[in-house]
Amino acid sequence: MTETDILSITMRGSTTLFLTWEYPHSNWSLSVDSDFDFMTVYVSEGVDSNPNKYNYDLQFKDVPQGEVIKISRDVIPYNNFSVAVALEGLDFMTNEYKDGVVHVVVEKGEELADVETLLNTELRSIPE
Repeated sequence: MTETDILSITMRGSTTLFLTWEYPHSNWSLSVDSDFDFMTVYVSEGVDSNPNKYNYDLQFKDVPQGEVIKISRDVIPYNNFSVAVALEGLDFMTNEYKDGVVHVVVEKGEELADVETLLNTELRSIPE
């Protein structure tokens, strides 16, 4: 039986969402999408890693609004990793911050704790 959890996070401006993932089983997937114009997703092995534009194992660059990035055991050969979702939330023409929502969908085959326990989230502003 597959269990699905959805986490929606409202964000403002140029921000990075950090997620850590620890799941002992091989039947899982993690999907990320947003309603920001573009997002860049960085993935690195280990829950203590710090993926960013200079240090990552896997990168999905300039993913347009509405596109979904789906990561699974077929793509990543390890069961604990960190994800950074960098969002560009500044309208350069008006010099105003944009609001948007990031959706994280977790599918797991075996019973485990809820998505808030499985997925540790942290928001950080992108350094100027």
